[in-house]
Amino acid sequence: MYRLAASLALLVLLLFAHVGDHVLRQDVTVALELTGLGLMGQLVTMVALGLALIAHPHAPLVALATGAATTVGFVAVHVLPRWGVLSLPYAEYDPGALSWTLMLAPAAAGLWVAFEGLRAERQPLASAAGRDSSVGRAHD
Repeated sequence: MYRLAASLALLVLLLFAHVGDHVLRQDVTVALELTGLGLMGQLVTMVALGLALIAHPHAPLVALATGAATTVGFVAVHVLPRWGVLSLPYAEYDPGALSWTLMLAPAAAGLWVAFEGLRAERQPLASAAGRDSSVGRAHD
């Protein structure tokens, strides 16, 4: 689960960098509902990291859901045109290249986390199948 934990650790760091960019560099008001959504996402990502670090059996599935939700969330909030209170499209106020980078990087990292979660979810099945087939061959 090293790769899973590494991908989640990077995502946690990038989420903190994204929040820092909003707080320190951007002169735009973020709705309370959107701030709450971001905080929940950060908390869920840290829980997923904790599960991966202790090699919890549900860590891969939690990471898969967390990574996918992060990517979809960043695109819905910052890339799509304004659609509601949970929307803050960067195209409306163009915060600059660094802010765009600090928005796209967590979205991309979310894809990596989802991929690693899927890989880790499938890995025990493949290794278990390998053990079963090798045991069967040893008896032949």
